[in-house]
Amino acid sequence: MDIKNIFRETNTVFNSPLEFALRCLCILDNSKTQGIDLERLVYYDYLILNTGDFTDLPSIHTPLPFRGAQVFVKREFIKEGLKILISKQLIELKFEEQGIRYYKTHLTNPFLQFINCDYYFKLKERIELVSNYFKNYTDEQLTNYINENLEKWGGEFVKESLFRNTSIS
Repeated sequence: MDIKNIFRETNTVFNSPLEFALRCLCILDNSKTQGIDLERLVYYDYLILNTGDFTDLPSIHTPLPFRGAQVFVKREFIKEGLKILISKQLIELKFEEQGIRYYKTHLTNPFLQFINCDYYFKLKERIELVSNYFKNYTDEQLTNYINENLEKWGGEFVKESLFRNTSIS
């Protein structure tokens, strides 16, 4: 899958590297001085959009069937988004003992101050919630949590289709 060509051909922001970049920038801004690796960014991006899967706070995006699979699809879009942010010096990457980690820069917060819409404020609220909820999880614990729940997230649609005797395909 060539992400760059998909973005060029559709010329949309929705589900583009730019959309993922902006969410990652918000996540990194919330992380204060701590860096975040790609894996945690992917997981946090999913959890932020789907807070209804693990809390009482409604999800920002409409729950979709098999939405847990998004975790596998997001990685390439997020990588492209991170390249955009690095090219604009909004984030930096550092090679550390634990691996590659991404950090906000001195330009991150001033850039984000220009964003003023309901979606952004809902996003910030959920980023804070996810960060606090999972801050004490090690990378291994977070990965285990995601893996243990992936099948459940969006699986309710399968049960509903069986109950109604319909197919979701």
